[in-house]
Amino acid sequence: MLFLSNLLSMVFAGMVAFAALGFSRDGGPGGRRAPRRAYVMLGLLFAAVVLPLAADTVATVLLDAWTARTRSAAQKWFSDSPGAAVTRVDAQSRTLYVHVRSPGALPPVADLLDDLEGQVPDGVPIVVDAARGQQIIAGKVGD
Repeated sequence: MLFLSNLLSMVFAGMVAFAALGFSRDGGPGGRRAPRRAYVMLGLLFAAVVLPLAADTVATVLLDAWTARTRSAAQKWFSDSPGAAVTRVDAQSRTLYVHVRSPGALPPVADLLDDLEGQVPDGVPIVVDAARGQQIIAGKVGD
């Protein structure tokens, strides 16, 4: 996807440069100005580059917000366990993984899911991954 967006960006930049310089089909500068079709193509190419980049940016911002909220809820969930810590929160595919380290038993994961309601979209799977090799599939938010 990155290669394709870079390629389209370079083609777009070339089209803008040629249109700005006034090159026409006969190959020389100073000829007739670029026809309306060239501007339509510029607009379509611009949309083909900007829309996927904007969608990717929005998805990245939302994912970052959801992982930050999950980390905060997990730290609150672990606050009563001495020596326990949330090491990180990862997002893989549509699942949020909460990596924790605890010398004792983990608190009930239902409490974590309750804390996450309204913080992340309903239906997002949450997996708690303990440092001792234990992995708990907590469930989905909102279920």
